[in-house]
Amino acid sequence: IYRKIRNNSDVDAIQTDLNKIYNWALMHRMKINGSKSKSITFCKTREETSLNYEFSGVVIPQEQCCKYLGVYLNSKLSWGEHVDNVTGKAWRALHFIMRILRKASPKSREIAYLTLVRPLMEYGTTCWDPYRIYQINSLERIQYRAAKFVKGKREDGNDTIKELKWETLENRRRKTRI
Repeated sequence: IYRKIRNNSDVDAIQTDLNKIYNWALMHRMKINGSKSKSITFCKTREETSLNYEFSGVVIPQEQCCKYLGVYLNSKLSWGEHVDNVTGKAWRALHFIMRILRKASPKSREIAYLTLVRPLMEYGTTCWDPYRIYQINSLERIQYRAAKFVKGKREDGNDTIKELKWETLENRRRKTRI
């Protein structure tokens, strides 16, 4: 449930909506676990607003960041937590395939990267495409390292990416926005 909050009547309207959902679930003999719900307020202002909502007698906790369909949403509308999470997952996956496929052919290494690591970095990018340079670079660094691993080289990953004819992740994200 979401609503633009302009005044206290909007806060009350959300609580009314939650009560209607709870009553509908009771009427249809469904159980909804209110303790699994979270409340998050999206705004760019510095002032913190505390909005307390209840569902089935349980106070819904207010969070600064929550995960929704695999994408971390921050109350300040920044992608820092999400990029950190994605890069952490991608590094773990890359190091896993580097250990397992150390003696594999370059083609097998490339297929492993393209199917196991790159999708982690591209999931949902139409929603969360980073705009800060350090976030873009932290994602690209993983691909540079993967390119060096695929080719078995120690030199610059940028040239290796060109040899492999891989696009930068930034270019791939740009194409999905079009």
